[in-house]
Amino acid sequence: MKKCTATGENGKWTMEQRIFLPGYLFVDTSKLQELKEQLQKSEEGEQLFEEEPLPLTTEEEALLQSLGGKENLIRMSEGIIEKSKLTVLSGPLQGKEGLIRKIDRHKRRAYLEVPMFGETQMVRAGLEVKSKTV
Repeated sequence: MKKCTATGENGKWTMEQRIFLPGYLFVDTSKLQELKEQLQKSEEGEQLFEEEPLPLTTEEEALLQSLGGKENLIRMSEGIIEKSKLTVLSGPLQGKEGLIRKIDRHKRRAYLEVPMFGETQMVRAGLEVKSKTV
């Protein structure tokens, strides 16, 4: 799954795509053993299964689906801050304000703590805060 964020370079803002959870491979299959056998026939495939694969919980799968949708791409979200409280108005982070731990308004990023594989992963997603009132 990839995410969209905005980055500024030489005074110009551009959209970029990055891997949401680098180092992880997500496979949607009901034939895991068959997949392992096919991949182990190649040198690259042998390295993929050095550790036993972990299935996603229903909650983890639902979270990834709600963030990335059918495109597996986490789009930019937009929100506002009123009296130190963030409200996400649109985008995949809407309703997920509780996962957001830090906001970098300048770089238009939100840092989220996402429960995944029995651990908490810190990940970034695009968030533009349109206004802030005290």
